[in-house]
Amino acid sequence: MHFTFDTYTFFLRHLLINKRLNCLWLLLCFLGMMMSLPYPAQGINSAKLPYATAPFSDDDRQPGLIRGVITDQQTGETLIGVNILLEGTTTGTSSAADGSYRLEALPPGIYALRFSYVGYETFVRTDVIVRPGRATQLDISLQESAFDAEAITVQAGYFQRRNDQPVSSVSFNPEEIRRAPGGGQEVLRIVALLPSVASVGDTRQDILVRGGSVLENTYIVDNIPMPGIQHFRQQGGQSNGPIGIINTDLVADLSFQGGAFGASYGEALSSVTNITYREGSRNGLEGDVNFNMAGAGGTLEHGLAEGRGSLLLSARRSYLDLIADAINAGGAPRYSDAQLKAVYDLNDANRLSLINIYGSSQFRSRAGDAIDAGLDEIASVRNWQNTLGANLRTLWGTGFFTNTSLSWSVTGDETRTFRLREAEAGDLFLEDPEFALNAEAQLFALRSVSYRQLGRRAGIEFGTDVRHERTQFDYTLAQGFDRAGNVVPAFRRDTAVNGTLAAGFATLQLRPLSRLSVNAGLRADYTSYNSRTDWSPRASLRYALSSRWSASAGWGLYHQANPRFLLSQSGTNRTLANPRAMHWVAGLAYQITPETLITLEGYYKGYSRMPQLPGTTQNSDPGFVFDRAGSWLPELVSEGKGYARGVELLLQKKMADGFYGAVSASFFRTRYQDYRGNWQDRDFDIRYLFSVNGGWRPNNNYELSVRWSLQGGGPRTPFDETASATLGSGVLDMSRFNELRRPAFHALYVRADRRYFFRSTNLVTFIEIWNAYNRSNPDSYAWSSITNQETRINQFSILPVGGVSFEF
Repeated sequence: MHFTFDTYTFFLRHLLINKRLNCLWLLLCFLGMMMSLPYPAQGINSAKLPYATAPFSDDDRQPGLIRGVITDQQTGETLIGVNILLEGTTTGTSSAADGSYRLEALPPGIYALRFSYVGYETFVRTDVIVRPGRATQLDISLQESAFDAEAITVQAGYFQRRNDQPVSSVSFNPEEIRRAPGGGQEVLRIVALLPSVASVGDTRQDILVRGGSVLENTYIVDNIPMPGIQHFRQQGGQSNGPIGIINTDLVADLSFQGGAFGASYGEALSSVTNITYREGSRNGLEGDVNFNMAGAGGTLEHGLAEGRGSLLLSARRSYLDLIADAINAGGAPRYSDAQLKAVYDLNDANRLSLINIYGSSQFRSRAGDAIDAGLDEIASVRNWQNTLGANLRTLWGTGFFTNTSLSWSVTGDETRTFRLREAEAGDLFLEDPEFALNAEAQLFALRSVSYRQLGRRAGIEFGTDVRHERTQFDYTLAQGFDRAGNVVPAFRRDTAVNGTLAAGFATLQLRPLSRLSVNAGLRADYTSYNSRTDWSPRASLRYALSSRWSASAGWGLYHQANPRFLLSQSGTNRTLANPRAMHWVAGLAYQITPETLITLEGYYKGYSRMPQLPGTTQNSDPGFVFDRAGSWLPELVSEGKGYARGVELLLQKKMADGFYGAVSASFFRTRYQDYRGNWQDRDFDIRYLFSVNGGWRPNNNYELSVRWSLQGGGPRTPFDETASATLGSGVLDMSRFNELRRPAFHALYVRADRRYFFRSTNLVTFIEIWNAYNRSNPDSYAWSSITNQETRINQFSILPVGGVSFEF
């Protein structure tokens, strides 16, 4: 029996494309843009500063400042005497003895800063926003140059490439996150712009990395592991909505690694998303209030202990449910989240930070709306999670530092699905719950990562990662049929799944030649669920062929415990081996201009020890278990294997001369061997991805951007219409498993931003059009027992999205 449901997606779409609601949103977005109409510029005295024009004279607008600390990217040591220059001007400064710097009395605007230092790669940081009367914190780490001893001209770089992450790694700064067309200012939607990442469309937050499932990714926030970062998350890892928990207004840096990542990361077969929250202001009270298509929120920040620390608070709440009730638009989801970060400098060598990330979401669909959509299932869902954690950063001495975090996470899931049935009189009635789940999990985590320099050309990263989990599952299954048409008897299970995951790791980082960096690591993972220890060797390298060309490669073994929902279904499932993936990655990078970089990577990912049905199984679903881990699968073995292989191209241009953009493309296959020995396409064998996006910023006030995305249609299995009509439930024709293909997905996203600098405040407005040419992209296919036919559920039609943020 398969316990995913598509009702949330439908009802959200039904709400958003309701004509009355669309008109309301268009009116609000238009008014928001009109509120920021510019006044004529008056007497600007800073014409030499790029993008620094604004509708107030310098005498009217309060100046802002940029400050920060500059460190060595590898050792964390502060750098003294780094030259900092505002691009296109002669305004600059240098870092002090403690690595700090300040650029004061700057007219509000958008700047690019150049950081240069002898023996290090020159770096240009774009999109630095200076707000009236506010301080912008910009901490920078510089990478030691591969050409420090050679007579060769090295261009300034707009891209930072870490020697410890030489392959499949991309970072985004806050402004790149905010303005991405179609990104919705959501972390996973931003990541989905990369060639290594496919999505399931606009209606969900799920990412599929190099042919893997949503279960194969891990998320770290400020060195603290997160159980998930999506609202409406199911037991199989899927989300049921486009909204995430992370407030991207708080994000200082977003780093994504799509393969061959280092030994310090575990519990992931495909990718690592590393998020760094910014500090709050160390001065007086600052904040913002905002609203957008889905909800409203605000942020407050203030200094602590006379500048020795800061406090940052954020809260958001949706109002789709309130609008739906007011205009009678049908059921709507409700979500809220709240986030906190506090930082305090204990002394010059120790900094303590505390974070709390809370999210809650719930939804109850309505029978009438389901019938209108041709569906016969409705759902009631309530999810919540909270992560509380502290991280201590300690500088032990020259070239030696440690980050140690302790955290506690709680997640809850209350889900009910109901089937609509037709009585003899033709009336519809609601059956008892087809599936009822109550699940609550606690995660206690200790994570410590240290780096020790072993000389000018060597260092070692080492640490430990310990997690203790306590999960209680209580679920009831009504008698029914699985998607292959087999009878599933009624079942009730109330069980605890408790266990400990403990790991130790070390990576030796070497530069045997000035142009060559090498990383060799080893990770050992112990899992108490099956009392197994897995060893994961990993290695990577980068070689600078010239000042513009570089080659890189990576290899490694990766292990991950099986989904806890599968472990809860039987005692034998708890003895399953931990799934394994082997990564091979190789790539080339060429810096066309200082602000333009092209990379080409090829990869192979081999899966083994994957859970699958036993070979003696008869007439059952041959689907890949990790692609449907929310299903009822009480008897599994660790004999599954598969692969993903492909090639990716990424062309990036950072903001320079008013323009930025990116082109990405990938071609790949992902397959597996089923329990019958046949090789099958995985559900996420999309095969090709292509995306082009770009923007133009003519001045401080305006920005226009556009994105077009294309991805192949994934495989699907047609319904057995005779069996489905007989049983009154969708039965797939397993003789034609994954034989059909969904239509290709493609959509155009158009965005306009307006930024307005007042005397001491700042207003940012935007409007987007998703799916601008109204393409009918399928989301899923369902069988309706009401109409006794297949129903195609589409993703968003043309959809206006807008928002306003007022910063003070």
